[in-house]
Amino acid sequence: MGMNYLIIWKLKLGQHEKSIGQFAQHGHNTQTLIAALGVKGIVVSSSLHALGEGRGFITAKVADIANLQTAVLLLSDVYDVELVQVLTDEESARALAPFIKK
Repeated sequence: MGMNYLIIWKLKLGQHEKSIGQFAQHGHNTQTLIAALGVKGIVVSSSLHALGEGRGFITAKVADIANLQTAVLLLSDVYDVELVQVLTDEESARALAPFIKK
């Protein structure tokens, strides 16, 4: 199954060229870049970039948080990363069900 995460990234100062090179080297595809790290169990759902600001976010389904933490460590020379565990609409509805008055 796995959990959904919002992965918020921001380039570290002076890392624009390295980041652009990594992205280009992996076919301009975030899933391919993550797979090249050798980390398993991370499936990118969406990846959005604010190019002029050097930041963006990824939504991903993660089988094991330890693997996601490993990916963050492997990229930590270039990016600052914040991880937020999130729920889908369906998961949120189940979680909120006991609080909904009928």
